[in-house]
Amino acid sequence: MKKAIIYLLTLFFVGNLMGQVEKGKANRFFYEGLKKAKNKQYDAAILDFDKAIALRPDFAKAYTNRGRVRIALKKEQEAYSDFNKAIELYPKDTLAYFYRAELNRKAGKPDIALPDYNKAAELDPYGDDIFTKRGMCLLMLQNVEDANKDFIKAIGINPNNAEANMGKGFILGIKDNCNEAKKYFDKALSLNPSLSEAQQAKDKCQFLKDLVKKTNESSKTEPKGQNFTAAINSFNTGNKLYQEKKYREAAAAYSRAIDLDLNFYEAYENRGFCHQNLEKYADAVKDFKKCIALQPSNTNAILNCITNLEPLDRSREAIVLYDQLIALNGEKVDYFFGKSFNYLGLEDYQNAFDNASKAIGLNPNDARFYALRASAANNLEKLDIALSDLNKAISMNYFVQVYETRAMVFWKQEKKAEALKDFDFLLKKDPQNGDFLSAKGCLLVEMGKKNEAKMILTEAIKYSKDKSFAQSCLEDLKKK
Repeated sequence: MKKAIIYLLTLFFVGNLMGQVEKGKANRFFYEGLKKAKNKQYDAAILDFDKAIALRPDFAKAYTNRGRVRIALKKEQEAYSDFNKAIELYPKDTLAYFYRAELNRKAGKPDIALPDYNKAAELDPYGDDIFTKRGMCLLMLQNVEDANKDFIKAIGINPNNAEANMGKGFILGIKDNCNEAKKYFDKALSLNPSLSEAQQAKDKCQFLKDLVKKTNESSKTEPKGQNFTAAINSFNTGNKLYQEKKYREAAAAYSRAIDLDLNFYEAYENRGFCHQNLEKYADAVKDFKKCIALQPSNTNAILNCITNLEPLDRSREAIVLYDQLIALNGEKVDYFFGKSFNYLGLEDYQNAFDNASKAIGLNPNDARFYALRASAANNLEKLDIALSDLNKAISMNYFVQVYETRAMVFWKQEKKAEALKDFDFLLKKDPQNGDFLSAKGCLLVEMGKKNEAKMILTEAIKYSKDKSFAQSCLEDLKKK
């Protein structure tokens, strides 16, 4: 009986190492995300921000910074949604207004961008980048005088803002004062030699007005096809509908773009996001796989495909895609972590153990890897390794669920007092958790503490969704 109970409890507890963490862990994931974003580990940063948001759905800064990372990954539609959510949660989020404005400006929508720049400037009257970008937006709207005021304001705040100096050069060029304009272009290029527009304007000052007009055009590369203009129009319609969260209509618009150009991989990718939001995961997988077929090095499409395979329990396909990522980008720690997690779902514990070990070798300072390897080790009966890894994860303030797994390992090792301490710890965190109560009650039955066991198991039946564990232990208790 004991073996069956332990097996059932192990299946229940160990299988959810990727579950929720305590709310107090949200900030840690947030700051980890910031650090990884700074180091350009964008995919890993997204994962951390996702976890922070899962723990704190009202975490506006996490939405804003996830949006910034998504811009770096060229996922503009998803970034736009993040900024919308951040503003909804915290209407004084300066960066959310600023980056939403940037997305609209770069999409050739300066009239939509301007109110957001205005709000950002109101919230942060000393943000030189805000005034610089608003100046560029005003130039697109042909409002030269107000643009000039913004560039002057930005330079006053920060004389070394390269783009503000370039913008001031644009203004002087438009006013046919090329000699003065070149001085500003020279300064802009000395501060940032990669400002190609400044170099072009300096070389051909007389064409500045044309250059300003060009900034009003979308930088989107047109897909090749027989009717690319119509395809782009449908694609842009899809983007607009997606931003409005009209996912079905957006998917239809992307489908029209695909009908016009079967090689329009961005349309497949964006339609995949629509299907994902509609929880049509199988259709999302098809679209992301088509995108990958057209652009095999598209890391983001591969990762998004993996994300949609998870709710379909198609772990083997996910593992193949992780191997594809390793072939493209080298041995990144999160890829081995993902492989390990999927192998665990397939109950291939040896491969789960090996890949988790690889992740630990690449980064020995991430508690998740120890927790995952402990799960595999527990199922392989490598109890000493499991216990060592769980203690390591706990020392890093990792998931409460780690205590569940450690309790089960202690129980299997006949260290019942230690197991009881871990269940007591869990019940302090969540006193009405039926599963924790069931486990503690069953353990107390084995320890011969009949009265306490009966009381705990009665509580367990009251709060458990699956009452079979507690009921089985109560039956066992009656026989004693």
